[in-house]
Amino acid sequence: MYKPLSSLLCALALLASGAATSAPKTLRLLEDAAESPALDIDLKSSTDGRVIARLCDQCAFLTLQVNASTAVILHGTAATLQTAVDRKGNGATVFFDRETLVVKRIVLWD
Repeated sequence: MYKPLSSLLCALALLASGAATSAPKTLRLLEDAAESPALDIDLKSSTDGRVIARLCDQCAFLTLQVNASTAVILHGTAATLQTAVDRKGNGATVFFDRETLVVKRIVLWD
């Protein structure tokens, strides 16, 4: 009795996994990230400015916009855009929307 039951369970598991793998899958890119060994950020005001970054060493430079909704994170806690400017030249990871080129968050490195 054990063997027929386990065979049935295995067959059901295979059918279920086959149905799951046949469903169409869509991968959607929500944001892009650029690692910047030397953060290049300038502010026009306390909530408006730009970051120059690139996605790879051979890639062209991108001019990204920062605004009041751009989050800055230092040591796992929220910081200000001015903190990012004060640490200009230090490393950071810049997360941005590829379509609008608006920076969502800047994670400052130690």
